[in-house]
Amino acid sequence: MPRRDIGKHKGIARRIRLRMSGSVPLIFSILPILPIIPILASAGTPPAPSADALRSQEHIAQVMQWGEFALSHERFSEAEARFNDVLQLDWNHPRAFSLLQETRQRRTRALVEWERAGQESESRGDVRRAMEYFGKIVAEDSTQTNARTRLARLQKRDQANRLIQSGLSKFILDDYSAALLDFEQALTIVPTDTLASLYRDRAEQKMAGGSSMADLRADSVMWAKYSDALKKLRTGDLAGAEQLWQAVLVRYPGNEAVRSNLEQIARRRKQELTSEDQTP
Repeated sequence: MPRRDIGKHKGIARRIRLRMSGSVPLIFSILPILPIIPILASAGTPPAPSADALRSQEHIAQVMQWGEFALSHERFSEAEARFNDVLQLDWNHPRAFSLLQETRQRRTRALVEWERAGQESESRGDVRRAMEYFGKIVAEDSTQTNARTRLARLQKRDQANRLIQSGLSKFILDDYSAALLDFEQALTIVPTDTLASLYRDRAEQKMAGGSSMADLRADSVMWAKYSDALKKLRTGDLAGAEQLWQAVLVRYPGNEAVRSNLEQIARRRKQELTSEDQTP
């Protein structure tokens, strides 16, 4: 090759190297990785959850709230069921698992405490409170036979107490027949109740001795005569009062109030006769 051509080729090669040493090599060097850049940029941002995933998360959060509410109100069986529901949906839910363990531990302690409190309430005669404690035990664990037996007995006791209180209220108002019915029903439930037995006997004695004032008030004709007799007694008309009360006594022969008033008239007449004999 002629010397002139060799120099020409060297000059072209030098210009190419100069160009390659500038920005041109950088561009050519990054061209192969340009398609990867968007992928790398998106890798740092997690994908948005789907609508089904969002609904599932909302449902889990709601079930967790139900479970925590039940746990705060000592409804342990309900709380355990809700936390188990969450773990069925998300077996790796850390808070559900932790609260499930806490629920079981608290229920074990509560059952022991409720039984102790229920026995103390029953021993001091607080039937309603004892029923509350044993009822909570049965609600949490229906296999607790001792608690179920105690609860059934307490429920009978409470029913009998209600009937006795009703009977006493009627007895005070002289409604002996209605009171007797309440006392007999109470004894049907609790045959050994001494208070119901005592007032049943008293009601029977009152009824055997005559009618009550409640019965007399219900009879408008006889009650009018009884009231008129009182007016005559106040004015000193002993004969008129006696005649009216005798009529009432025919209708209600065992009425203690009428008998007492007639005895009062007899005493006043005796006093009047004594005074007349002592007059000079």
